Amino acid sequence: MKFRHIILLVIGTVAAACGHPDSFRVEGKLDDGATINLRVVYHTDRGVMTGITSSNSGVFAFEGYGSDGTMVELYDNDYRLQARFPARNGTDIKLDVARANRYASRATGYPDAEQYTEFLATNAEKLKNGTSEERNAILADYIAGNTGSMVSLMLLWGEFDASDQVALADSLAGLLDQELRTFAPARRFFETVSQVPAAKADSIQYRAHRGRVHTFTAGEDGPALLVFSDSRTSDHRKLADSLHRIVRLAKSTPVKIFDFNCDSDTSTWRRTTLTDSATWTQGWLEGGPAAPGVERLRLPTLPYYIVVDSAGNTVERTTSSQTALNSILKTF
Repeated sequence: MKFRHIILLVIGTVAAACGHPDSFRVEGKLDDGATINLRVVYHTDRGVMTGITSSNSGVFAFEGYGSDGTMVELYDNDYRLQARFPARNGTDIKLDVARANRYASRATGYPDAEQYTEFLATNAEKLKNGTSEERNAILADYIAGNTGSMVSLMLLWGEFDASDQVALADSLAGLLDQELRTFAPARRFFETVSQVPAAKADSIQYRAHRGRVHTFTAGEDGPALLVFSDSRTSDHRKLADSLHRIVRLAKSTPVKIFDFNCDSDTSTWRRTTLTDSATWTQGWLEGGPAAPGVERLRLPTLPYYIVVDSAGNTVERTTSSQTALNSILKTF
């Protein structure tokens, strides 16, 4: 769940433990007794809500609003995810946070939250130590076996990593009961996994180092490897090294490389690319992941690699340069 649009601050502390029909309430404990600020994020049909609450010797409380149900995420003051669980108006939830392994955190007081956190806790070590594909396999088994369960929807929406397995995410979404697929807070997730496989990268405008605007056009520039990154989330030196390697190993293919930077301004991009000795095309995207022609690709994270054919059709989407290279060598 990245590139969120934060629209409203609605978190408040809670003194009472009684239920309320217009809100959900959470009382929690950190197992290490830390006194820290905690960031609360949850999703509604109006967007993403966020706010701050404080833990005093490990004890904290907050209130939120989710008439149709919502997904709540709790982060520490270093923005590390501590717990994730479903909530709904009228519920009073008790949350025990396991700081060393957030998958072991437990919630009680709301059946969906109990089942959700119970499943994660039962598989806590495998989920913490497994690869993305291994975690997804654990989640997929549960979801496929419980297609009428709100917990399955929440696990798919909240825990499944669609970065490299968007087609599987789309397939799992299709297994869910129709009533679950119309759940408003998860609407954007369903739209993303259903549209991404068919989305074309047929025209992307970018600015070159000397300031001139160019356009990537699939019919003229494909097949291609499209790379999207920024200085905040990407180690540029490692990225450049990986692209040099792809150029060397895929030199017998017709694939061209377009390295698109998504920083908010061009100064950082120009500074970090000065020593690249790049033999591929480098460009800056005004608007980053929301730039015209890029937004439809629904980039889930950065850096990200998309291999396209000469018509702009997606051949591979991945967070791994090695996976992108393997796809190029296999396809072209």
